[in-house]
Amino acid sequence: MKAESDDTLETNMFFPQKTDITSQLTVINIRFEKLLARQNTITEIEETSNRSGGHPRYGHKTLPYSKKRSRRYRPGMKALKEIRKYQKSTDVLLRKLPFARLVKEIANDLTNSANYRFAVEAIAALQEASEAFIVQLFENALLCSQHAKRVTLMQRDIQLVRRLFNI
Repeated sequence: MKAESDDTLETNMFFPQKTDITSQLTVINIRFEKLLARQNTITEIEETSNRSGGHPRYGHKTLPYSKKRSRRYRPGMKALKEIRKYQKSTDVLLRKLPFARLVKEIANDLTNSANYRFAVEAIAALQEASEAFIVQLFENALLCSQHAKRVTLMQRDIQLVRRLFNI
């Protein structure tokens, strides 16, 4: 019976009976690794508690390479956010250089003479006026689609607005 208890003590890695230094070092190394692992989980819990406003979240270990979940918006929320963004801003909606090229192309098509030169302020004024016109046109077309009890804006709504306002 004594021999069996000696065998169990020798195989237990926390209470080694061997006098071999390497086995004692491995036991110390294992204990040290477990202590470090425990310390790391405690620091992770403390870090997450600092992020959550001072409330410790025990049992929630942070993964070192966890992928952040993408935010899922409800249907229509992104569109409303975009509408508010454009309503707040006073910037032009169309890019300036393509609009300037379009203005010069239309001017060359209307007159068969040489290329015209436009001042920067003139093109900016034309762009402001044309964007205001387009926004007004789409607002009226949206009213027409709502009158038809539809949500979708269709080409026939824009055609109706152009016919009503002689555009």
